[in-house]
Amino acid sequence: MLTIRVEFFGELAQLAGSKKREVTLSEGSTLDDFFEAVAKICSRRDSLTKSQSDLFASLPHMDVLVNGRSLSGQRSYQTKLNTGDVVQLLPVVAGG
Repeated sequence: MLTIRVEFFGELAQLAGSKKREVTLSEGSTLDDFFEAVAKICSRRDSLTKSQSDLFASLPHMDVLVNGRSLSGQRSYQTKLNTGDVVQLLPVVAGG
């Protein structure tokens, strides 16, 4: 089993109920598997509104860092994770 630490930033931290959590995955799990696990954990929160649920549904489209290294632009959902990895999820911020 792999233990991955996830760090939520911005509105995601509020929606997840904490800034940091641990996710347990099976050996050989990928970033895609990680997103599925995080979405399941977060969807269990009864207080999510539709827009908040939509935000979690868009997890794969957020800026993602693994061990401090951005995977944006080169991200592969098949990136294998290792026990002890830290995945940081940063929602995309738009403004004008």
